[in-house]
Amino acid sequence: MEYGWIVSLDGEIEAVLSNSALEVRPRAQRVPESMHGTLLGEIYGRMARWNDGGRHAELRRVVEGILTRWNDKDVERIARDAAARGEANEIAAYTVATLVGIREPEAALEWIRDFAAAVAAGANDAAIARGAAAAQSLAGALPPRGDADERANLLGFLFQSYAATARLIEIRLAGRTDAPVLLTRRYASEDVDICGTSIRKNDLVVVLLASQRFNFGAGPHACPGRDIAETIARVAVEALAQ
Repeated sequence: MEYGWIVSLDGEIEAVLSNSALEVRPRAQRVPESMHGTLLGEIYGRMARWNDGGRHAELRRVVEGILTRWNDKDVERIARDAAARGEANEIAAYTVATLVGIREPEAALEWIRDFAAAVAAGANDAAIARGAAAAQSLAGALPPRGDADERANLLGFLFQSYAATARLIEIRLAGRTDAPVLLTRRYASEDVDICGTSIRKNDLVVVLLASQRFNFGAGPHACPGRDIAETIARVAVEALAQ
């Protein structure tokens, strides 16, 4: 794997994140090898976050269908309850765990932490092993409804909330506007030229999300839960300020 490009300019970021030849996972390793044969690996392989092309579009529809079932008033109410119960870095996870139907969401926070750490880019074998155990527990705590794709993406929301939304709350509490996610990665599925730069097949492109314009990404993988994340962050800041 070669570093083909490190991108930081707005126009180049937009071009990279919108180009279908640049994908979120290497073609030869859609699921990290350490996850193979585990429920964690099955969940990972079904998450919209880690798929591209037609499969991503299919899973994106699943994600958007889930989001339509959550209304702003419920999100605000649960986020306020979460802010009254725990630490700032747990508000988002508690809120989303409640929304996806996890039984006893406060007790599930440790599982969510381990699951999120395992799914994050660059997780080591020890983190993945802990995440595999946590995935079993979280899957068992979900209501017995929906197909495998829906259940996997319900758990995918927990990853996003524990990582990005918790960081968003921290940033807003500090009165800043910087990005909750500092970088993302794309892997070239073929040779491609973008903004005059030649990228070879299998090259890694590192995208630095320094601009506020890309706080929630761009292109096909732009965050579908932006409105919910913003609502949780706003309610959390209001509640903690009081």
